[in-house]
Amino acid sequence: MPKAYQYDENTKKYTGEIDRQRDPLESQKAGHDVWLMPANSTDIPPLEPKEGFDVVWNGSTWEYQEIPQPEPTPEPTPEEKQEMVRSIRDGYLAHWDFSQLRDAPFTEEEKDILAEYRQYLRDYTKEENWWEQEPATYEDWLAAHHPVNA
Repeated sequence: MPKAYQYDENTKKYTGEIDRQRDPLESQKAGHDVWLMPANSTDIPPLEPKEGFDVVWNGSTWEYQEIPQPEPTPEPTPEEKQEMVRSIRDGYLAHWDFSQLRDAPFTEEEKDILAEYRQYLRDYTKEENWWEQEPATYEDWLAAHHPVNA
């Protein structure tokens, strides 16, 4: 049974091979086997796969098309870094907002330590080149500043 080599309708990239089907009516009229050609197919065998390339049908033959490499992600600007780190810091602050409520489920000592951590976060952007690294999580800050309680 003859083969057909299929390609994607939009990209024209080779997608695989299938068996062609015999057309009974046309075969009877012609007196020999007539094989149907599925849509988006050809009877021309594709090129061998090649690293870094797609095999693409150009309308009359197969050709290699280089797979484009993604553009490298540009380094964020200092302003973008500041925005990212400030956003992380703001998230930590928002996460611990409830700790300072009167009915928060903490002892007074724990509330004082959390208030100290929140002050560290508020002062974080006053440090030189503060955006070059993220502020410490509560757990990391606690281990460094109150090792007994960690």
